[in-house]
Amino acid sequence: MKQVMHKLIGMVGVALILIFIQPITALAGFANAPNVPAESAVLIDAESGQVLVDQQGHEVREIASTTKMIVQYITLSKIHAGELDWEEPVNISDYVMDLTEDPKLANLPLNQEDTFTVRELFMGMSIASANAMTVALAEHIAGSEEAFVTQMRELMTDWGLEDAHLVNATGLNNEDLQGGPLLNTATDDENRMSARSLAAVAQRLVTDFPEILEITALTSYTYRPDSPAEQDVSSYNFMLPGFPYAYPGVKGLKTGTTINAGGSFVGYLDQEPTPLISVVLHAGDGFMDKFSRFDATAKLFDYAMADLEYINVPQVNLHHEELTDYPVADGTIETVDLEIEGNLPVYLPEEVADLYEVTYEMDQSAVDKNEQLQPPFVAGETVGTATVHPTEAGLDYLGDLPEDYFTFPIVTTEASEQLNIFQRLQRNISQWWKNLR
Repeated sequence: MKQVMHKLIGMVGVALILIFIQPITALAGFANAPNVPAESAVLIDAESGQVLVDQQGHEVREIASTTKMIVQYITLSKIHAGELDWEEPVNISDYVMDLTEDPKLANLPLNQEDTFTVRELFMGMSIASANAMTVALAEHIAGSEEAFVTQMRELMTDWGLEDAHLVNATGLNNEDLQGGPLLNTATDDENRMSARSLAAVAQRLVTDFPEILEITALTSYTYRPDSPAEQDVSSYNFMLPGFPYAYPGVKGLKTGTTINAGGSFVGYLDQEPTPLISVVLHAGDGFMDKFSRFDATAKLFDYAMADLEYINVPQVNLHHEELTDYPVADGTIETVDLEIEGNLPVYLPEEVADLYEVTYEMDQSAVDKNEQLQPPFVAGETVGTATVHPTEAGLDYLGDLPEDYFTFPIVTTEASEQLNIFQRLQRNISQWWKNLR
């Protein structure tokens, strides 16, 4: 991954300085983005939410057990709020027992005689994708799976993920539920959302609860040690160390598989300069293809590592021509260099065009009618604003960003006092004599 400086070039205006810089073409990810073997694929910067690859990212599709990231989020939020404890015992209902005994479903053994904690159920859900444990958590937190799904829907609404269609807590098809469909949904219904929305869920999860990565990075763990039910449980994430598709830096997040969803995977790559989140939905040749999702994810990560540069726009302490020797009206210095404070870090392909434009605007309180800076001012004083404007085919982000995300202060690099009347007279006379020569 390259880190480079990007020089701004342009023309100076009077009240507004407008600069067009080498922008790039990319409405749905960048033009050089790979085409991966999946119906939908998205790659984002986990910190900023910048979309680096968007392959049918808006299409709503079945998401299978990647649904469980929402359950993880709600569980962790309850724990952080003090409403739930890791060692809290959980009752195993008859319905959960029926799910546990279904050989078609991913599960770990449960019974109604022993005590199971929130931690045990959370681990089984996260590593083994245990469906019955997921429902047991949902029932414990909300009183019923139906009430929990209502909480899931409310959370998606709060996050503005309007394409989320949730019918149960597990991501199973309703036909696999022992108790029938919930909330008057169809008997063959299934959880669905777009790859972009699922990426937003993953970003929320790792941002708000980064400790989840300590669990999702585990290749295996021992279930119920020192008990008759003890067993070693392996992760379904074959991109973790020691697995056939191991990829350095991968720490999660969740696989998903149903007949309708095929093989899906949400990945997390811990790398410099920022971590990445990938979403692959309906990869390869369907339900029996367990591995194409990992090939597709590797292609996404390879692309980011090899073909994208991480740059800062605008750059701190880079004196652009338009901000150099800015005129000062009747000051102890006649001109001052201005600089942009702060930067906007973005991923870009090596060859870029038509991506963004930058405008500079001076604060009217800082300049006179001739657009010259008015002293007195100190070094580091804000006198204007630089704004990065993504074009229609330019920078792409998940969701809404803060209003000031693309704005940066323009500051002075030196101080200046205002000349008194005698100093101004002396300067004017000197200038008059200079002009006579």
